[in-house]
Amino acid sequence: MSDTAPASVLKVSRAPRGTLQDHVYRELCELILDGGIAPGQSVTIQALADAFGVSAMPVREALQRLTAARVLQVISGRSIGIPPLSRERMIDLRRVRLEVEALAAEWATARISPADLVVLEGLLRRAEKAADEGARDEYLRLNRAIHFLIYRASGSEALFAIIENLWLQVSPYFHFLYSSGNFHQAKEKHAQMLAGLTARDPDMVRTGLIEDIEAAGRVLDSLLQPEGAGSVPSGTLAQFPAAAARTGQAAAGDAWDDRIEALLRERDSVSVAQVLEHLGLPPGDSQSAFGQRVGRILQAKGWERTQRRIGGRPVRIYVAPHRA
Repeated sequence: MSDTAPASVLKVSRAPRGTLQDHVYRELCELILDGGIAPGQSVTIQALADAFGVSAMPVREALQRLTAARVLQVISGRSIGIPPLSRERMIDLRRVRLEVEALAAEWATARISPADLVVLEGLLRRAEKAADEGARDEYLRLNRAIHFLIYRASGSEALFAIIENLWLQVSPYFHFLYSSGNFHQAKEKHAQMLAGLTARDPDMVRTGLIEDIEAAGRVLDSLLQPEGAGSVPSGTLAQFPAAAARTGQAAAGDAWDDRIEALLRERDSVSVAQVLEHLGLPPGDSQSAFGQRVGRILQAKGWERTQRRIGGRPVRIYVAPHRA
């Protein structure tokens, strides 16, 4: 795990007196659902307690509920993080999501109010704007708001609770979906769902939702099994890219290979952020699975990782073989 989040950046509200554990638990759920804790990031129990303005005890009690549900895992005795997502678990979660979320969307088609449709249209516009501006965190929050507005409109508290639990387990990995450009497909499917809800057409809504989930699933599948890496049935989304680099698995045949090679012909050194930008991905994701995939390709080409001071601060770069 890397990047421990300080209390000052955790977007939670101060806990009221009385039901401390329930408040902390609910706020932690909101933090996870909105992407406030990313895979690979750890948060100390004390930082959470400071953010809530409570002792460590109600935080620990809330964390016990979330770790029991496999939403979080203990990194050490004093910090927590998002557990790695295995391919088998991801597929299992997706199969259940396809059933229950499609059912909720169908039920919502007959029940959603005109006022909710107006709100939904506004959320879609804001999500598109956030995507265009590269505001990943805002986009992730809006994506969740779009889906959950529809699921709440189903009128079933029991069904909504099931869906929220599924999202708690999988939504932290939506960071990788944004980096892949998946939001372009999501925008089309969200528009299709809005059109279906407006027309009271459950088949249109269901189809749009299923295609949205399946498109996201294909991106996560590609991260678990990058082209040319072979079959890794026990790999995990948070661990596989680094493991492949350590074991020397070749990146030959990777779909990014030719595009990266064209960039390297003109350079003696390059950073992962520069390669990601060349590929049309946010350069700030250099530590994500995409950044690790770039690093693996560079290493397979013989480029050596080193560190230089640029603008007064150390920056990790890769140097061409003849310059290393």
